[in-house]
Amino acid sequence: GGAEVTRFIDAPDRRASRQQLGWSPTAPIVLSVRRLERRMGLDRLIDAAAAIRTRVPDVEVVIIGEGAERGVLERRV
Repeated sequence: GGAEVTRFIDAPDRRASRQQLGWSPTAPIVLSVRRLERRMGLDRLIDAAAAIRTRVPDVEVVIIGEGAERGVLERRV
């Protein structure tokens, strides 16, 4: 696969992007962007977030997407 990278040349820096998204400027971020379907294993990511926080207390876990499992995942959080 490939990507047209020229459109990203003028992208804001990390600090500006985090500020625009309302994210902490320093916290580690685990980001998942995908279809919210059972086969994706996002329930395991949500469960793992608690374990991750025992070692990295300020980690932010962000899941972005739409799909049949959205309500189930929201309730699990």
